[in-house]
Amino acid sequence: MGTYYPSHDLVAVAFLQSLDLPADGIDTDLPRDPADWTNQGFIQVTAVGGSTEIDVPVYRPAVQVDVWANRPGSEYPPWNQAGHLAAALVAATYDTDNFGISPTLPDGFRTVRVLTAFPLSEPRRILDDPAGFARVSLDLALRWVYTA
Repeated sequence: MGTYYPSHDLVAVAFLQSLDLPADGIDTDLPRDPADWTNQGFIQVTAVGGSTEIDVPVYRPAVQVDVWANRPGSEYPPWNQAGHLAAALVAATYDTDNFGISPTLPDGFRTVRVLTAFPLSEPRRILDDPAGFARVSLDLALRWVYTA
């Protein structure tokens, strides 16, 4: 059993990394260099709320998921690329193979099982990014427990 208790952000990132998503990266912070995520986009995760169960240790965070895409040298944000990646993420939450999985957390953290994940909102464009990136945002609910 690990020593450290993971945050909702860490569980959400590990869960999304375990899915078959065509992203160059999934983390809590957007990489500084856009070239690091030009090919397939980037998924940024931020826990924004949620609740716990009163009688059993089941965690239910709400997570904001921002899907980013960029196209260097273009005057138009690559909305279709960001939208495709957001749609792939939503579709993955409905895939029953992804129910009850134990995502890989960094060494030293207690193991968890993500029971379910489902969208709380439809993907929506976030307009007027000063860098000219395409950003599509959605909210995701997770239900997870410690397994050890």
